[in-house]
Amino acid sequence: GGYVAHPFDLYPESKPIQRDPLTIPTRLETIVRMRRSLSLLCLLLIPACGAMTCDQRRHRSISLMNKGIKQFSKGSYAGAVRDLKAAVAEDPTYVQARYNLSKVYQKIGRWEAAQQQVVHVVEREPKNAQAHYLLGQCYQNLGRLQLARSAYLRAVENKPQMFVAHYRLGTIAEALDAGKPVVVAFV
Repeated sequence: GGYVAHPFDLYPESKPIQRDPLTIPTRLETIVRMRRSLSLLCLLLIPACGAMTCDQRRHRSISLMNKGIKQFSKGSYAGAVRDLKAAVAEDPTYVQARYNLSKVYQKIGRWEAAQQQVVHVVEREPKNAQAHYLLGQCYQNLGRLQLARSAYLRAVENKPQMFVAHYRLGTIAEALDAGKPVVVAFV
């Protein structure tokens, strides 16, 4: 390969530079490597929520939430509750920490505590179908069937293909309308 002048060359009429393709990268290769390095550096330096958009409390809350998730995955539910409660206390507006705390409470059967956490999620994210579904589960396990029905209906309104919520609506309909045909409740 001979030398081909590049538009960015300052002196294209100068003597051709012979390059060893294995040792000297082209300008394009250098630019691509620099961009990759910069992208990787940005991923490592910018936290999950971005330095410009989050404060230190949110960063600490995210860190505590991640510790709680690790505890949960190890089967340490008490440790998960401790870390997730600390995450919520650090940043009460952080919806994901409340959602995860609610899931842990549900796993250990603390339905009232789970309901309290997921209510905050639903208030801040009214279109979150999964949160409405979890709220319905809490109410159903607490025996509050009308509230459970309302929560499942909101889940279906926000995500019509959430078939598990349709199923739960059927179980609520059977419980509430014991002598009536179930099909009527689905219509």
